[in-house]
Amino acid sequence: MKLFKPLFILSLVVLLVQGCSKDPDRPKGPKPIKKQTKIVSPSINQKFSLGEEITFQVAAKKDSTQIDSISLLYKDQVIKGNNLQVSINSDMTGVGIPRLFLNVYLKSGKKETHIPKVIVLPDAPQKYGYEIKNTFPHDPGAYTQGLYVDGGFLYESTGQNGSSTLRKVEIATGEVKKSIKLDSKYFGEGIANRGDSIFQLTWQAQEAFVYNSNFEKINTYQYDTEGWGLTTLGNSLVMSDGSEYLYFRDPGDFQQLDKKMVYDNNGKVSQLNELENIDGLIYANVYTTNRIVIIDPNSGAVVGDIDLTGIFDPKSYGGKTDVLNGIAYDPETAKIYVTGKLWPNLYEIELLPKDNI
Repeated sequence: MKLFKPLFILSLVVLLVQGCSKDPDRPKGPKPIKKQTKIVSPSINQKFSLGEEITFQVAAKKDSTQIDSISLLYKDQVIKGNNLQVSINSDMTGVGIPRLFLNVYLKSGKKETHIPKVIVLPDAPQKYGYEIKNTFPHDPGAYTQGLYVDGGFLYESTGQNGSSTLRKVEIATGEVKKSIKLDSKYFGEGIANRGDSIFQLTWQAQEAFVYNSNFEKINTYQYDTEGWGLTTLGNSLVMSDGSEYLYFRDPGDFQQLDKKMVYDNNGKVSQLNELENIDGLIYANVYTTNRIVIIDPNSGAVVGDIDLTGIFDPKSYGGKTDVLNGIAYDPETAKIYVTGKLWPNLYEIELLPKDNI
């Protein structure tokens, strides 16, 4: 009897499921509407060079279907074509996979929408090596997440729950001149300044803090991704979240204004971490690597590729260390500084084009 009851119930359930599946009165979901038109070219995932014209051609699947006109929608811009083709210059879309909608208008009055998928790639980036110009002490207990220079001082955000800080540091000595500690529930991330305001991201709490020059918190903003790197660009803040995207945010309310995919000539570049604006280009650490990429924020193209291999040998130090992370630029002296998580040194470097090394 112990086996009979479960087997009986199981058999009954199977019969009921089979019966329901064959029920002719059971409502069925809508059948997908078959399109009367198709994209002839380009093919799916076809690659184009940045600046190249992309022409989409459509055709009717049957002779009885007549196409009146077509148009292309990119963001809020409508590009009109003729009855068979429409073109867009990839300078408008930038690199990556642009979100395009191809609308086909039939003479019957119907409209069909296709979502083409093409990939736009930039030219190969300029390769750079480096020369160490100066070495300065750096707090080996600082798990560096954000870095920038202002007024001759280094401002740094450190991470780890329970150890996250915002600090002002003297470059020459590494002495911490001012510091505040975040609540232990927060993991500090990228920082940037705009005027007298300092913005600090948190990793997974999805909160950005705003401080005045005295490190007093004056505002908190929410965002819907992880927080990794942060810098300023014109009237915007630029943020990374560990993906291949850069997010452009309004410093007034932290709302997203735009986002760009970052691609080099081989494809998308993800794990974008700490950010710095140097002369209008975005420099980004690629997490877990000794690579820094230089990004054109208008297109998302990687225009420069810096290899910092060998700048710091953890074996020669002996203490606990982590990966390269942290780029700071002093616009008054045009000096570039880099460091890493738990590194004992801060390095002033000069970039050297690989052709000159």
